[in-house]
Amino acid sequence: MDAYGSGQTEQRNQAIFMSTLPIRSIVEESLGSWFNQNITILNNATVSLGLSGQARTLPAVIIHCESSNSPADLGAMPLGNFELTIKIYVYSSADDDPSWEVARDKHRLRCVAVEALMADVASIKSNWVQGTLYNVWKVSDDESLDGRRYGNLMSYTAFAVYDEGVQPFSFGN
Repeated sequence: MDAYGSGQTEQRNQAIFMSTLPIRSIVEESLGSWFNQNITILNNATVSLGLSGQARTLPAVIIHCESSNSPADLGAMPLGNFELTIKIYVYSSADDDPSWEVARDKHRLRCVAVEALMADVASIKSNWVQGTLYNVWKVSDDESLDGRRYGNLMSYTAFAVYDEGVQPFSFGN
């Protein structure tokens, strides 16, 4: 019940909470769907979403929406718009192939495939699960080696908005 005893505010807020996903989940689920549709060009890497404690097998692609911020140009009234930082981790093992050179080359081809998938903004938009993706672009690609594991961290920036009229977590009248 609300402060006036009608229960309407509680029902309205419950509907708002149930009608939308958090923006980070929207990003990860949308990209995960797009990547899984194209799993063969990722050389059958396992695609994982967000933060997870589950065990992962290599090769792996992990999609994580690291941050969501209100666009600075919109000031105090972001109107459901977000500037998003997306991190995509690509991991492979040097032990997956008879030689480390072949494993490295397959790893790098997996990274090229990720770049190609992320460059196809029209297809990402068509897989967007809720709201609207305005655009996404690559910021960086960093490569490293840890023991016998290859790893790349690819960073992207995206701009997206919730569906019109959806203001999740709004408690006002």
